[in-house]
This record gives sequence, structure tokens and C-alpha cells, in this order.
Amino acid sequence: MSKYSRDLKIIIANEFLSGESSEILSKKYAISSRQIRYWSQVVAIHGDNSFQPTPHLRHAEARLQALKLMWTNDWSLGHTSAMLNLSSPGLLFVWLDRYHKKGFRGLEYHSRGRPCMKKPRIEP
Repeated sequence: MSKYSRDLKIIIANEFLSGESSEILSKKYAISSRQIRYWSQVVAIHGDNSFQPTPHLRHAEARLQALKLMWTNDWSLGHTSAMLNLSSPGLLFVWLDRYHKKGFRGLEYHSRGRPCMKKPRIEP
């Protein structure tokens, strides 16, 4: 779950895009000005579809394509993340780090959390 709601992100981003300073908005909402500028970049590109879930990026091949998009266009992590409508550039950074450490296998999706302790009961 995200720390900030999708609606709040869009409201703050639109305030920035309408000319309000990121420093003023940062003090008003107690959110970093860098985060506000990133949200504004995403909203400028995607509009009302900003910050929608991207389930297709759970597949390793799609994650690799995202990294290749960044490399071929010589884009920054922030710009590539905004183009892909990701919640933050940190997600793309994690994929890049895992790719450098483990190759393609590092991009595979792993479920989070603790595994279930009870085994399902088999009825006779």
C-alpha cells in the first residue's frame, strides 16, 4: 500500500503544474520537493491515468524491456519511471540493481511476506 493516495498525488502534482513552487508545496504537505516534482512529471505524461497499477511489469521480460528502454533512449531512472507510470523511480533502481547482480533471474517476481504455515487439509 502506498503511503500517499493516488488522488492526493494528482492534486499536489496539478498544483505544481499550475505554477506553485515545489518548495512551498513541500512545506505545506510535508513531502519532499523531489517527490512532488516526480509526481508532476508522471501527471504531465499520463494525466488522469497516473499512478494506476502496472501488473504487466511483474513479468521478468517486461522488466527487462523497461531497462532496455532506459538504456536505448539514454533516459534517467526518474524519466523512465515516469514514462512507465511507476509509483517511484526507486522501483526501477531495484530492478537495475538486481539485474546487475543476478542477471535476468534477478528480475523474476517473488511473492512477498511469510509463507502460509498450515498445509491445506485434504479431504478423503
